[in-house]
Amino acid sequence: MQQSWREFLIQQGATINDHNLVTFSDEINSNELLDTSACVTPCLDYGLIRVSGADAQSFLQGQTSNDVKELSPSRSQLSSYNHPKGRILALFVLHKIGESYVIRMPREILASTLKRLQMFVMRSAVKLEDVSEDYVIIGLAGRGCSKNVSAAGFKVPENQFDTFATESGLVTRLSNREELFELLVEIDHSQAAWNSLCAQAKAVASHTWRLAKIRCGIPEVFQDTVEAFIPQMVNLDWLTGISFTKGCYPGQEIVARMHYLGNLKKRMYLVSFKTSEAMPVSNEKIFEIDSSNTQSVGNLVYCAPASKDEYLGLAVINIKSAESQSLKLGEKELALKVSSLQPES
Repeated sequence: MQQSWREFLIQQGATINDHNLVTFSDEINSNELLDTSACVTPCLDYGLIRVSGADAQSFLQGQTSNDVKELSPSRSQLSSYNHPKGRILALFVLHKIGESYVIRMPREILASTLKRLQMFVMRSAVKLEDVSEDYVIIGLAGRGCSKNVSAAGFKVPENQFDTFATESGLVTRLSNREELFELLVEIDHSQAAWNSLCAQAKAVASHTWRLAKIRCGIPEVFQDTVEAFIPQMVNLDWLTGISFTKGCYPGQEIVARMHYLGNLKKRMYLVSFKTSEAMPVSNEKIFEIDSSNTQSVGNLVYCAPASKDEYLGLAVINIKSAESQSLKLGEKELALKVSSLQPES
């Protein structure tokens, strides 16, 4: 079923690479596009896991960092699935659709996450399945894009992780900082939804959608950063992605200790840098400039091109080092400009 969706997008001018990343045209200045236009992106690089059955809620409650009991058809949430040592194995948006739950995450870590979750089902009345073929995921960002949500037949969610559902899908607001929405649309309604959105929005590349999320301080965990970060390092506590009052889940002891003892040494920051060479990859190391310390003080979470030769990214950095504003990225020693992020209001 996804093949027909991909063929439709190609007919609309899309080019799709081997990593399921999409381009429509040469977007030299994605920052300017987001500042001036409503932008829509097909998110082929993301997939979905459905969790269903009588024990679905209790199963997820014991596996994820957020309080699944607070989910509803009108309220989604950011959450993480952690290693017992507290490191993030997967970071995702969790929805409730009917009596089932749907996990949205990068396709490149979906199979391994599904396999690991399956190990802990045991005798629970729970069914886990990859339903990436049943829905399309569409990102909507940029100036005035709320109008496009309405044009596609959805009510505009007001606050971060508010969700509005219809018979054909749902839309979730991902941030309060900017207009940023994600749609899950049943495959049979995908082309109609796309045409409605594109009537008043510009179809843009996957990297422009990533840039929109970076501007809003929304982290992602890809294959290169599996087990690289503890939830608070990527500001998950600021993004309402952790419950400190629910019961146990993998890594909960580490996460709680860091919260209550206040010994967090690294946070996620917004970073920018310039280069005419290939885009740095996730987990690239960050070092101090003009320092005798040869150990890295942070890692790149992910980045995206913002304009010609200029990139914007999110990076986990030692708090004291970030304050120095004297940092470089990787072996190419790209000078970093570092900006602090604040909790979502």
